[in-house]
Amino acid sequence: MLEVFCVRDLIARWKATFGIDISEEVAGLREIALHRCEASHLDFFVPASPEGSARLYDQLGQFDWFYMPEKWEFDQGIMDLRGCDSILEVGCGPGFFLQKATEQLKASIIRGTETNPTLVERAVARDLKVEQVCLEALAARGEVFDAVCSFQVLEHVSQPRHLLESMISLLRSGGKLVICVPNKRSFLKYQCNLLDMPPHHMTRWSSFTLRYLEKLLPLRLVRIHFEPLAPYHTHGYVTAYADYLRAKVPVLGGFLSEPRIYTFARMLENSRLRRRLRGQSLYAVFERI
Repeated sequence: MLEVFCVRDLIARWKATFGIDISEEVAGLREIALHRCEASHLDFFVPASPEGSARLYDQLGQFDWFYMPEKWEFDQGIMDLRGCDSILEVGCGPGFFLQKATEQLKASIIRGTETNPTLVERAVARDLKVEQVCLEALAARGEVFDAVCSFQVLEHVSQPRHLLESMISLLRSGGKLVICVPNKRSFLKYQCNLLDMPPHHMTRWSSFTLRYLEKLLPLRLVRIHFEPLAPYHTHGYVTAYADYLRAKVPVLGGFLSEPRIYTFARMLENSRLRRRLRGQSLYAVFERI
């Protein structure tokens, strides 16, 4: 066991930070413990609370930083999916990647699945091909794709292996599986981030864990990319390392004040150094064996 979180404290922090009441999301739980699989190094929570409800994501979606129309992994996906005739995005949200892919990969048939009915309606209203359907139903219909992709989804489900197996079942032999998840070994490891634990995130991933998937599933890892530090993450990056240094060297507390952190973050945001630093996410391309 790595750490234990008091659910009552989580509820209070969610209300104070986001103005969201998660009481129903974690009903019946007094504490949640973070564990690590010794073999895969996947971090997971016990007991596994129910995955975040559509209501929770509708509330989070009111913040403009939650569903972003442009992300680093979207551009990576466009490059890696060129030449694929049929593409399925799993957990497509409001359809921002689908929109981009539809516009840039004109020779491809591009579809998406999403469990949140509000987001499905938003995507369909923009003429995107999105269904609220489980992957097992697609497999039962005999659907097969050249590529399946999923951006920032695996960490939200309590049974990620089942989701991965479902996605693989929809791939032709030699087809591509493209995944992007937060990197727990990035600056996130120095943050106590409410969004990186239940009821929002159920698991935490590393490059080691992604590589380990080759031992569990009929997959061959093609490559892993680390996201460069994004401009909108510079303040979080500097704050995370400042908190770490303050804890290790208390005498630095006065030097690492909030005004100085803000100044450092602004300088980093506009410097060439930023793109040499590792940001929040991991991106992996697999081939179905």
